[in-house]
Amino acid sequence: MPDFAQDQDNYWGVVSTPATSGVASGPMDNHWHHLVATYDGNELKFYVDGSFIGSSINPCPLALPVGATINYQVGYWTQVASTWHGSMDDLRFYTRVLSDVDVKALYMQ
Repeated sequence: MPDFAQDQDNYWGVVSTPATSGVASGPMDNHWHHLVATYDGNELKFYVDGSFIGSSINPCPLALPVGATINYQVGYWTQVASTWHGSMDDLRFYTRVLSDVDVKALYMQ
């Protein structure tokens, strides 16, 4: 599952796998931004304000059985003890990988 991290004035889309890497937003201002990260089990894609920022290959060797549940933290990333600075609104999780068109449509709403 993709995660979001924050490091000073950069947002990150990351995936916590054994080969973890991420995609940085680049410097951001102190305004609201629409962040989307998708992960298909191999590739992480990161979007800011409806625009594709970049991708990172993060193969996940774990195969969860159907119906399995995982713990997910909002606002805190355990691996680097990173705390989210700011507010979140309209947080969503999907059971499918969103396409570029889906991400753009969500941003335009």
